[in-house]
Amino acid sequence: MARGVGRKLLALGLGFLVALALAEFLLRCLGFEFPFFPTRLQVGWPDPLILQEQYTVDRHLLWVPKDYAERLAAWRNRRPVVAFLGDSCTEFGFYDRFFERRVAAWAPAAKDAFFNVGVSGWSTFQGLHQLRRDVLPLRPAIVTFFFGWNDHWQSFGLPDKDLGAAEPRHPLALLRAFHSFRVAQLIGKVFFALGDRRPERVSLEDFHANLEAMVRSARDNGSVPVLLTAPSGHVRGKEPLYLTGRYLHDPAELLPLHERYVEVVRAVAAAEQAPLVDLAAVFAALPRLEREASFKNDGIHLTESGDQIIAETLERVFLEHSALIGVLGATRVR
Repeated sequence: MARGVGRKLLALGLGFLVALALAEFLLRCLGFEFPFFPTRLQVGWPDPLILQEQYTVDRHLLWVPKDYAERLAAWRNRRPVVAFLGDSCTEFGFYDRFFERRVAAWAPAAKDAFFNVGVSGWSTFQGLHQLRRDVLPLRPAIVTFFFGWNDHWQSFGLPDKDLGAAEPRHPLALLRAFHSFRVAQLIGKVFFALGDRRPERVSLEDFHANLEAMVRSARDNGSVPVLLTAPSGHVRGKEPLYLTGRYLHDPAELLPLHERYVEVVRAVAAAEQAPLVDLAAVFAALPRLEREASFKNDGIHLTESGDQIIAETLERVFLEHSALIGVLGATRVR
């Protein structure tokens, strides 16, 4: 009798596995995909970067450029004067190079000591972990933080702080193990569809806490923190439609949502008495045509002229703060 029960259980188990395999096959044939983790980074509409081609998985940072370790190693024997942290606006921007050229005129000692460690698609969750694990050990004199866009996009299914839970015994470890299976993704899609909406990658409260921790961690390690607000080229009523679904629940939310995160950057800078480079205010005050020329079509990433404005604004703020001027080893102030 026991043998008969065992055979039935075995047959049931095999039938279940066959059904799962068939469902997996059909879902893949249909092209179904609902990843819990990012597989495609949109860093400049409409040119996507495929994660597996340009980036590699990192246990704590989720993903990093494939040459990330080499870039860090190149700075281990020399101290960066300025380390630029941020997302794709930093990684693929030119403002750090334009800023370095401007600074060289009045602080030649800082030449060739500017380190861009921005990574596309990153939020402050990743930036904070990067700062503590990879950047502060390099002992940068100044650290700039330029985040805000990715934090308020809809999550990939779970907030970044939960995606980053990489300990083997963490409940999410099981999800990590099976996240590439389409059946698991279908279950996840149904689960999240039952809720009103997916949460932001980083909540407003966590965004505040992350920025605060960045500023304090930098200071505790002898670095001067500088906060940047993320400028926007969007116009109310003309929000990019591609943002709907993947990034936003409703495109009409874009401007007020982004402004709330910008206000948090300002609030943290004021509370922590950290230098603030209020790019959002600077670009908002530009004449319409100049503002339009400063952004690419997505209204997020800057053109070369926009990056020039960032560099000019950075220089102006640095010259207004004696602590920053002193750290740069300025020989004269214009």
